[in-house]
Amino acid sequence: MANLKNGTVVAGSITGDLTGNADTATTIKYTEIVASTNLNSLTTPGLYICSNSNFGSITNKPQIDTANNTSNAFSLRVESTGGGIRQIFYSARTDIPFTCIRNLTGSTWTKWYNITGV
Repeated sequence: MANLKNGTVVAGSITGDLTGNADTATTIKYTEIVASTNLNSLTTPGLYICSNSNFGSITNKPQIDTANNTSNAFSLRVESTGGGIRQIFYSARTDIPFTCIRNLTGSTWTKWYNITGV
């Protein structure tokens, strides 16, 4: 998240590639998560998205109750923490939206933590 003033970042940072001017970006670039991807392998900072059709074969994702919902699509933001990697998982569910986070330090991932309180 970044705060901009007259096209200049005054607080925070911008992650990923933007097309357009800094005040009104028209496109945020992302990488599609393909079927059978292991989320542990996504360590390059950026924005990733996963379609509902690919969700079932994705490994090392947060524990998700898939009953009675219409979408398991999600986006994943990968950040460098200076000492490791952070993944932030955003569900696209409209019935019970949630966000989870975990960190990689060395070769060890933490468990997923639900940071929405759901």
